[in-house]
Amino acid sequence: MQHYPVFLSMHARRVAVCGGGETALAKLRLLLKTPAQITVYAAMPNQEITALAAAGKITLIRRALAAQDPAASLLFAAHNAPRADKAAAAIGAATGALVNIVDNLEASDFITPAIVDRAPVTVAICTEGTAPMLARKIKSDLEASLPTELGLKARAGRAFRRAAEALPEGYKRRAFWQDFYSDSPNGENHLARLQHLMARHIGKAPSAVGHVTLMQTPTDAPDLLSLRARRKLEAADCVIYAVSTSAAVLELARREAMMICGAGDKARNIAAQLAAQGKVVVWIAPASAQLGVLAAQLQSRGVPHDLLPYATPATAHNPRQLPANLAVSPTTREASQ
Repeated sequence: MQHYPVFLSMHARRVAVCGGGETALAKLRLLLKTPAQITVYAAMPNQEITALAAAGKITLIRRALAAQDPAASLLFAAHNAPRADKAAAAIGAATGALVNIVDNLEASDFITPAIVDRAPVTVAICTEGTAPMLARKIKSDLEASLPTELGLKARAGRAFRRAAEALPEGYKRRAFWQDFYSDSPNGENHLARLQHLMARHIGKAPSAVGHVTLMQTPTDAPDLLSLRARRKLEAADCVIYAVSTSAAVLELARREAMMICGAGDKARNIAAQLAAQGKVVVWIAPASAQLGVLAAQLQSRGVPHDLLPYATPATAHNPRQLPANLAVSPTTREASQ
């Protein structure tokens, strides 16, 4: 990853756009969705940019950027003329601005991604300049799959965050939000839905102990994980993993999750202790482990658990065929089917 993805606060931030044609206008269309203070430097701005200035949406300086001009945080060199862009970029760099030269990846400090805008939900897609048409294809797919009212749902959730603090931190609060964002139909009263879910979740009896999910994964192919396994990883408070577990699989876990490398007695003891504290645990055992044996050991200690054997290429065509090392107990049979 050559470019580190961040979402930069634009509140009261000064942005300079150098250029007065279609290239500059394309940058302005996106920048105008933010609260940034935008100044355009252009000796011959087109009609659209002139109209934006007349409407008070931007500050227009009818000349090229000069060294004595106020410093900006971000500078877009958008003349679509290499010599003019290079000159503007040099002035911006000298004043400490991060510089983007349109269509010049190598000379830019940052690049702008393809964006799906469902404010306040924003999805950014970047191919680091290698495949812009692929980024557009991904954007098109996401535009079609994300409902237009997703932003309304996100804003309702933001307004309800303080009320949600009535639920204890950790799994119970995450379960509440997961119910809202996964089950809340489009077109309904989101606030009413939140209030209904809050009443239901507060009424749920707290669990005395947590839960352990036992699974095995491919060493380097997270795409072989089932959707259920991915959801388990995303919801886990702690992930206990074997040395052979691929980094790509571990990337599926929440960033806030506790990550512990261990196997055998150490892993079993940690899993039981965390479950007793009410934690949701995913235990990724090595491929050589006997899941049935590990499950029996957890059961002997009264630890609630389930099994999620992964689908190997051999079992992918026959979902009922399970790995030979899996002994399914009556308490875990449903989870493994």
